[in-house]
Amino acid sequence: MQAVLNSVSSMIGYWDRTLHNRFANHAYRDWFGVEPATIPGRHIREVIGEERYRLNLPYIEAVLNGVAQQFERAIPSPDGRSVRYALARYLPDIVDGEVRGFFVEVVDVTSIKSNEQALQRAQEVGRVGSYIIELPSGRWVGSPMLDRIFGIGPEYEHTVDGWGRLLHPDDRQGMLDYGRQVIAERLPFDRQYRIVRPRDGAVRWVHGLGQIECTRDGMPLRLVGTVQDITENKRAEAATQALLDENTRLVRQLIAMQERERAELARELHDELSQHLTAIRAFAGAIRRNGVSDGERIKAAAQAIDDCASEIYTVSHRLMEGLHPNVLDAAGIVEAIAALLEAWGQQHPEIEWRASLARDLVCDAPQLRVAIYRIVQECLNNVSRHAQAHRLRVILASRPSPTGGKLRLVVRDDGVGREVAAPHAGFGLLGMRERVLSLGGSLQIQSPHGCGTRVRVLLPNGHDGQPDTPEQQDHDRFPSPLNLLPRTGERRFTSR
Repeated sequence: MQAVLNSVSSMIGYWDRTLHNRFANHAYRDWFGVEPATIPGRHIREVIGEERYRLNLPYIEAVLNGVAQQFERAIPSPDGRSVRYALARYLPDIVDGEVRGFFVEVVDVTSIKSNEQALQRAQEVGRVGSYIIELPSGRWVGSPMLDRIFGIGPEYEHTVDGWGRLLHPDDRQGMLDYGRQVIAERLPFDRQYRIVRPRDGAVRWVHGLGQIECTRDGMPLRLVGTVQDITENKRAEAATQALLDENTRLVRQLIAMQERERAELARELHDELSQHLTAIRAFAGAIRRNGVSDGERIKAAAQAIDDCASEIYTVSHRLMEGLHPNVLDAAGIVEAIAALLEAWGQQHPEIEWRASLARDLVCDAPQLRVAIYRIVQECLNNVSRHAQAHRLRVILASRPSPTGGKLRLVVRDDGVGREVAAPHAGFGLLGMRERVLSLGGSLQIQSPHGCGTRVRVLLPNGHDGQPDTPEQQDHDRFPSPLNLLPRTGERRFTSR
């Protein structure tokens, strides 16, 4: 028997009631560096050390009272270079109802412990906890990660009722009914639900998975499974759905806007062009009926036809300018912005405006010119409709950049401001943002209440420019009072 015990890797020994050793196998040499032949007769404190003896004393006292003990312990190697994880069992030696001593069995579970730690790290990375529910008793044992997900500690009641109290009030009854159905019908557990963590009151989304294990006669024995924290996924899904809903709203609004524009264009064609075309046909018919003898009538009809044609040209030119300003192609972005401001200023003489536009600004890309023009156009519409402003400032300049030149546009007013961060701030602002982002630029809109609005746009441009002067940088600050002084190297346009 001694030879057999000496051949196993687990420590096996026997200690009497006075805690003196009566037998120790050869494994003690590997674990503690002590010769087994020298151990019998020695007190347990001398063999395992003072600190370990103090830690094990509660288990020693319990086993001497006749209660078997099992616990884990980390034991350093004799050379101190490594640590073994041990599962220790103390078994009382009871004869005629009297405890004469106890047997010791210490098994090396280092590999198992390493696997447990690796599993725990994997659970932490994946935010997944595991559990086993003993169905007859309703008690469950979970991994440390599961307790972290649930926001509970060891003192929490690990029972089905305790789990029920973790459930969100809106999900509680449905989940309890589902759990009973899973057990009754031996179904897999697969459900997403919400919990309220007792530790901090936070609401979290989790995904529970489980499988029923039954006895041989088919009785439900336990439920084994995992719980994963999917709160971030749920938030991402909600954000994505919000974007989809917003995109749907924008598409509908865009379609409605297009229909309104088409209706307005149809009315414009009908009201402005149809009457002139009808008049032309009437005058032409009069000429055809009267012949060529009445020169004065022919002359008057020809003049009327010419006047109608001129009106048609004016209306057509106005419609085409609204669809795509010819000045963008004929002159350039600076002249186009200047013309836009001049026309806008004539319609709103109560607003003092000034524009500082770079003399040498080059903007070859048609999409870029259109974007800048439409952004300025939208800003002017917002100022006239909403701002209640007295002064307006427009700056358009080039800015050098390590990745290439950029166009810098600033439109500022001293109006009442507006809520630009609202979910439905308006299609115009969203359209501006889409134009800028589609060209790889950046858009900043600041509009504190009562301090006016500043729209700042940076757009990539193939042509580099000169760096901003300190005066130019000062013009871009907000919310300082508007500075309407011209700058060197600019074309200045003013309402005065």
